[in-house]
Amino acid sequence: MLCRNLGKLKLDEPVGVKYLPHAFNTVGAQQMERHNKLGRFMKAFIYHYTGGNKHARTENTWWNVSHPKPKRTHRASAILKRLDLTKLVVGVEIGVLRGNNVYYLLSQHPQMHLNLVDLWAAHPVGGSYRKSKDGNAYWENDDFKMMLHETLDRLEEFYGRFSIVQKPSISASGAFQDASLDFVFIDANHSFEGVTSDLVHWWDKVKPGGWIGGHDYAHSKSSWGVKKAVDSFFHSLRKVERDVDLTWFVTR
Repeated sequence: MLCRNLGKLKLDEPVGVKYLPHAFNTVGAQQMERHNKLGRFMKAFIYHYTGGNKHARTENTWWNVSHPKPKRTHRASAILKRLDLTKLVVGVEIGVLRGNNVYYLLSQHPQMHLNLVDLWAAHPVGGSYRKSKDGNAYWENDDFKMMLHETLDRLEEFYGRFSIVQKPSISASGAFQDASLDFVFIDANHSFEGVTSDLVHWWDKVKPGGWIGGHDYAHSKSSWGVKKAVDSFFHSLRKVERDVDLTWFVTR
């Protein structure tokens, strides 16, 4: 029975969804429900297969739904102090990976809705991100699949307050109206081309008084293009504020 049930579970259904203001979308909710059912089933399967061994080593498998809660991140602190904690805030994080930063933001801002933009797929060999030599550019598809499941596990208590947008950054930006977002935080492709593309496609999505920002400004790795892209895009027209953990921010 266990093997027959396993064969019926669909693991590769897309999670990409259109933006729904202030609400978690149905497609995302269905994906998470499938994921939780699969996690419970795999734990039961391991328990059965090992003859009831509760200490079977499953802690490094993606079906383990007991990922530790992340500690506070310094970049999250820099983001939160620029937001009004008493008002509804709608933002976007580009480059989610395992959801550590998202977890802390949602846990500290009770009225925040976050749109999580990440393809969770391997980056093209020979592409600009690989050439930047960022370690995160070399993960394979299976690694990213595990990270997506880990993100869903980690954010389970916040269902209804975030949306998964599993698309390339450029495609995802088309789902948002101009001047509709309180903030956009960029922490994805660290190459000059990647950061420039994100700025071009997301700057107009920020409402007046909101801000766009990101991570790894002025990083010691010379192959990364974050600082060059930010400085080139804004020139002297906007002030680039620097904060802890190599974060940067520009007010619209």
